[in-house]
Amino acid sequence: MNVEDTDNGTVTASVKSASKGSTVTLTVKPDEGYQLDQLTVTDKGRQKISLTEKEDGKYTFTMPASEVSVSAAFTKSEEKPEQIAGFTDVLTTDWFADAVQYAVDNGMMNGTSETTFHPNGTTTRGMIVAILYRLEKEPAVDNGAGFADVAAGKYYADAVAWASANDIVTGYSEEKFGPDDAITREQLAAILYRYAQYKNIDVTATADLSGYADAAQISAYAETAMKWANGEGLITGVTDTMLKPAGNATRAQAATILMRFCENAFAPSIGRNSFDNRKGLWTAPGIRFSYGFPPVSSEPFPPFLTPIFSMTEPTEFSGTSTTRRSIGSHSTPSIFGEDPRR
Repeated sequence: MNVEDTDNGTVTASVKSASKGSTVTLTVKPDEGYQLDQLTVTDKGRQKISLTEKEDGKYTFTMPASEVSVSAAFTKSEEKPEQIAGFTDVLTTDWFADAVQYAVDNGMMNGTSETTFHPNGTTTRGMIVAILYRLEKEPAVDNGAGFADVAAGKYYADAVAWASANDIVTGYSEEKFGPDDAITREQLAAILYRYAQYKNIDVTATADLSGYADAAQISAYAETAMKWANGEGLITGVTDTMLKPAGNATRAQAATILMRFCENAFAPSIGRNSFDNRKGLWTAPGIRFSYGFPPVSSEPFPPFLTPIFSMTEPTEFSGTSTTRRSIGSHSTPSIFGEDPRR
């Protein structure tokens, strides 16, 4: 019996020689990072002999009347993608993986169950407002939402009341908000634009949308917001020529847009003129902020650093974050979001 040498793994036979009709076992052991690509047993006339796969890398064949040759080939293993945040439907190879991790780590979004995120599911207007309200640490509201279709006690009721009181949303009309309506891309842009204004973020960025064939379909109320969102890299085209302003934003898209908002629009506004990502340091007139790694704090760092917005004297403020991606990380744009139409 001749077992040929091979690279990136080994093949061993249970016996050095065998009589006709006896069973021979081959044990295959790929090197780390490799897997078996092909295993072949041939008789003296180069006829292939049937192999039976067993467990633990073992194969058997029945010995013919002649001498046999055993050859094997190994190839590099394909890395199996890992799950994100324990969700079976979000893997490390998915384009939205980082955004989902970011949204979950920062308390913006949860799964639809303990094991699913439902990335292609619908994001509603009520969900988006609730997310922004959560980012604001759920401030107390004095009055109800004021919309007939926003019932007291709903998970989004206080969020809509807060957003309405601060002109972040106004609804379809004075009576209708549509909390359970799927949010559109232009609605998302509008609400994030108003939220940015509410947070005193620079919203002067703008983009020429004439390169998109459907730019004329953007509603008048959302035109400025869409130009801003595109200019900030928050919302880009679904293709090079289509913006799809009235298209619904999926949960994966919402998570991505929100991450971009936090990293592109919000964080840079603190120290847009000076940012050193290597040192984890923002500097701006009267403000100096740094973050540290690895995470050592049990409390996530406030996503929007509100406590230092009003500082006028030279100040240093440092902290750590338990999130996978720090709000201070300015290397990869991402964000999520949805928004009421008006």
